[in-house]
Amino acid sequence: MGLPCLAALGFFAWQSFYPVSAAAGWSVQVVHQDVEKAASLMPLPDGSLMVSQELAKGKGSIVRIH
Repeated sequence: MGLPCLAALGFFAWQSFYPVSAAAGWSVQVVHQDVEKAASLMPLPDGSLMVSQELAKGKGSIVRIH
């Protein structure tokens, strides 16, 4: 059980510090400037976007962007 726990902790640490970049052939676009750290996105039927944010010290939130 020690190795899987260490691997999981390593993955989450890597996720927090490793810069994200688009792979060759892909492109990115900033949709909303005020989302500090988006963890997941879900488009809604009315065209808005549901965003979950993972922030330190339990400050995460789920926001809806119209």
